[in-house]
Amino acid sequence: MTETPLLATAVPTPGGTLAFVVTPEDGVVRAAGFEPVGETAARLPEPLLARGVRELTEVDAAADPALGAVVGAVRRYAAGERGALDAVPAEQPGGPFFHAVWSAMRAIPAGRTASYAELAAAAGNPKAVRAAGSACARNLLAPFVPCHRVLRTGGDLGGYYYGLGTKRALLEHEGALTPTPPVAELDLGLELDLDLQRDLNHGRQPPPPANVRALTSYRTSTLGRPGGDGGDHG
Repeated sequence: MTETPLLATAVPTPGGTLAFVVTPEDGVVRAAGFEPVGETAARLPEPLLARGVRELTEVDAAADPALGAVVGAVRRYAAGERGALDAVPAEQPGGPFFHAVWSAMRAIPAGRTASYAELAAAAGNPKAVRAAGSACARNLLAPFVPCHRVLRTGGDLGGYYYGLGTKRALLEHEGALTPTPPVAELDLGLELDLDLQRDLNHGRQPPPPANVRALTSYRTSTLGRPGGDGGDHG
């Protein structure tokens, strides 16, 4: 068994900066995630972690024989080639059912989603929905193994190790979700509606709809008190 250190780098994507670690002898991704390289490397299986990890800049990684192909695939994905990660070799330890679930995840096309129940069925055991969820939680290879494409029954986003903001950004990038307009744009639309109402009523503003009254009350109470900035606090 080789003792050569593993290689790592990070590349910007619509979901955030993606760190990944590969074994230099075969170019296989062994860990990946939307976090600093050191945190991704720390989640490697012990035999691989014991070899050490050498981090390269994105520029140097792009020219490296082992990392270059993966860097290129991630860049193409970020640029809009939604299926660019599908063929990147990626491996992680786990039992037979977990491997079946991870294979089923990689079969979900970019732009599509599946429920945990559908994932369990695709992995060969429709009753093992909870185990399929555990396989998602144990996935070390996001987004190469795309657990972000797995949702709860009914379409709720469910959970995601790197946060629901990252999960939503990835799904929007792939076309599986419609981008949510910024709050400022929504406010502007409501304000224009109110201006139109005033014009049509010659300056006599009728009571606005309930949803407008609620937003107006919120904005007044937020912006009217010291320190209120009206921003989106999640």
